[in-house]
Amino acid sequence: PATLRPLAARDSSAARALITSTLGDAPYAEALLAVLESTLARATDEYQAIVACDASALVGLIVFGETAGARGAGRIHLIAVDAIARRRGLATQLIDAACARLGEQGGRLAMIEIPTERRLAGVRRLAERAGFHEAGRIDDYARDGVALVLLRREL
Repeated sequence: PATLRPLAARDSSAARALITSTLGDAPYAEALLAVLESTLARATDEYQAIVACDASALVGLIVFGETAGARGAGRIHLIAVDAIARRRGLATQLIDAACARLGEQGGRLAMIEIPTERRLAGVRRLAERAGFHEAGRIDDYARDGVALVLLRREL
């Protein structure tokens, strides 16, 4: 079983490696790595992270936080689980832990934004299993034919 805890400075190399290996050559990988770097540089209410460790190795990560300018709205920026640790419910545990933290901080809802790319279909199914539902859609957002879906979960 994995242990969940807040991201610490000592996790920086392992967290970067996890994001790089999980996202590979995805067109949005650089932007999500920048989110991790912001979190590592200075955790704030907008950028918080929880890691999952299994036998002293970092095997999962979620970055989340409050949405600037919105009262009680949170956002999950990214979630990554190492391939060797998948299919054990770890991603769901990370999502639930992040949502619990947002709720403790006065959050009413959490959002996830996902482009409608085929390679992200599993992420959307994960979010829906974790209690998120489609709250909105912006057609042709990422590029022609690729919408941005807004998923919402009440806290």
